[in-house]
Amino acid sequence: MVSWYNIFPFPAINLFLRLWGVLGVVIICIYSVPWIVLMLVPLAFIYYDIQKRYRPASRDLKRVASVALSPIYAHFSETLSGLSTIRRERLHTYNTELA
Repeated sequence: MVSWYNIFPFPAINLFLRLWGVLGVVIICIYSVPWIVLMLVPLAFIYYDIQKRYRPASRDLKRVASVALSPIYAHFSETLSGLSTIRRERLHTYNTELA
């Protein structure tokens, strides 16, 4: 038996179900209170404008965060690669006595 779960990947199904849920709520609100459309149209434009500004800022913040964390990751990887040398030379007791 062919089902939706076999044809489409899980994220696509999840997106479809969430969109259907949001559209259902909007349709029920419009059906029960028709004048709410007067509020939803400007809110849609405001939401679009906020998203247009938020996405580039979010992208830049992620880039800055990754650049800032890069030296930390580099130092951590150098530390891990140096552990074999410390163990080989048996200097780990010397280093712990100094601390």
